[in-house]
Amino acid sequence: RRVACFVPVTSCSYLRDLVRGFEDFHADHGVAPSHPALCTPREISPETHERVLRDYVQELLAASDRPTAVLALNVYAIPIQRFLQEQGVRVPHDISVIGVNETPSNTGQYASPPMTSWQMPQEAIGRTAAEMLMQRIEKKTDVQECLLLNGHRIERASCARAASKSV
Repeated sequence: RRVACFVPVTSCSYLRDLVRGFEDFHADHGVAPSHPALCTPREISPETHERVLRDYVQELLAASDRPTAVLALNVYAIPIQRFLQEQGVRVPHDISVIGVNETPSNTGQYASPPMTSWQMPQEAIGRTAAEMLMQRIEKKTDVQECLLLNGHRIERASCARAASKSV
């Protein structure tokens, strides 16, 4: 398996944690990420969104050992999937695409094929953040906590088992 991970340059802690989790997974399994250059955070904005993602797809396709899967936030994964298909890539037969941060409106279901996504526990995140804020206000404390809230996978049709040989 060769997994690429598209991430934007950001100050958002949960996106940094996503990258750290991706890196930790590889370290825990004793392997280096197969495509470090394809996992480097990239500058992206509403004005550059399409160009940056199209360039990224070209890099994916030009890789000598093409990734078997791409992981990205849904807002990036959905156009990445479309741009791969425009280049003749069969999703998921040639490359699987996995989205992260599925929204309550389930945007991944509208991709073609419908996108497998990881749904963050958004309601629990909001409730927990409000509870922590109230505790800090009431106790007038500056204690910071790090909590792990489990999300869940929404399995759809954009993923398949990696082929045993390079694509």
